[in-house]
Amino acid sequence: MRDFDTLSLNGISKAQPFQQSMKLLSQTAHIETSPLAHRIYCDLPLSLGDTVELPDQATTHVARVLRLRSGSEIFLFNERDGEFAAELVTVERREVQAKLTNAVPNHAESPLQLTLVQAIGKGERMDWAIQKAVELGITAIQPLISERTIVQLKGDRADKRQRHWQQVVISACEQCGRVVIPTVAEPISLADWCQSQHSGWVMDPTAEQGLNDVNEPNAAAAIVVGPEGGFTDSELASLNKSGIQRLRFGPRILRTETAGLALLANLQTRFGDCR
Repeated sequence: MRDFDTLSLNGISKAQPFQQSMKLLSQTAHIETSPLAHRIYCDLPLSLGDTVELPDQATTHVARVLRLRSGSEIFLFNERDGEFAAELVTVERREVQAKLTNAVPNHAESPLQLTLVQAIGKGERMDWAIQKAVELGITAIQPLISERTIVQLKGDRADKRQRHWQQVVISACEQCGRVVIPTVAEPISLADWCQSQHSGWVMDPTAEQGLNDVNEPNAAAAIVVGPEGGFTDSELASLNKSGIQRLRFGPRILRTETAGLALLANLQTRFGDCR
């Protein structure tokens, strides 16, 4: 798997979009990805007409899990080159080759630039929040360490979890039809994150401001979600000082893995591409 650049909210670092591959669309048949298609992330150079040998993980998935045969159609993609329909020409236990037959247009990216700044949850809660945020069109994920964060990650353990979360993102992109891979940044403490100025909202059931008070973001914005025990008063004050507004989401208290997704869905419905 490729190394992903660390990103900050005020300067999201992304790979170049896939303009070059999109130029090929006018020269090829118009093909749309079927909702039932087998989409596979492939971090190799992809060019129309080429035959590529799939990486080990993709080979195992195609040959042993899906049990596809030569002649089957799959879709390969990465954010550098875009998405391509491909025909399997070789399928063996340890080798799978596919020929790229058509460039495929992809319009799955939201116009909103939103980062989920999620306090690290215990168990599978973090995985679930990341997976669903990708499906809802999040731009990036910033894991956050706060005073009440139960899961403490340092050193090799933090690196391992970051790689795991990045794979969760890739799998979600394969499922939901996205080509651009949101980046999972290195976990950061709330105090360090608040050293920079941001725009966005923190979910706070005691806030005076509600959803009807939210205006369309005109730049990158953050959705900040606390841990199971919530943020402390001093942490909320630090977030406010860094430019983050407190926001109430109705009369009920939402779980840490639910709060950010509820706001994200609302923003996409009102201002994004879920209209």
